[in-house]
Amino acid sequence: MWEDSHNILGGKWSLEFPKSAHKQTDPRLDEVWLEVLLCLIGEGFNEFGQEICGAVVNIRSKGDRISVWTADANKSVANLRIGEILKMRTRYERQLKYEAHETSQRIAKHKEHLYTLLASRPPNHKPTRRSCVF
Repeated sequence: MWEDSHNILGGKWSLEFPKSAHKQTDPRLDEVWLEVLLCLIGEGFNEFGQEICGAVVNIRSKGDRISVWTADANKSVANLRIGEILKMRTRYERQLKYEAHETSQRIAKHKEHLYTLLASRPPNHKPTRRSCVF
């Protein structure tokens, strides 16, 4: 998606759904995908919706993924709020990770995440620019 001129400076939030030992899809995948779509068409991202370029679901053998693409990875307030809304509306229980497209192009195997919304607050956690707990 970063080939699109509207999204070249952007990034994506990724919601990952690992497959079971029997390669079964997580039963919540359809429910979460539907909620993402409803947020997109129903203005669920409030004033930050204009920063979203699109969403995609990838079905793969190792695990499935839903990604929500944003226009500018440098707009930290908008990107963090979009992530917070995603986590809240989908009730996603795992870590939610944001990655800039330039990072995913440069480093395919060792990804650097700009932001991570943690599943739960670890002991003695001190929030930083790169992590928030909800």
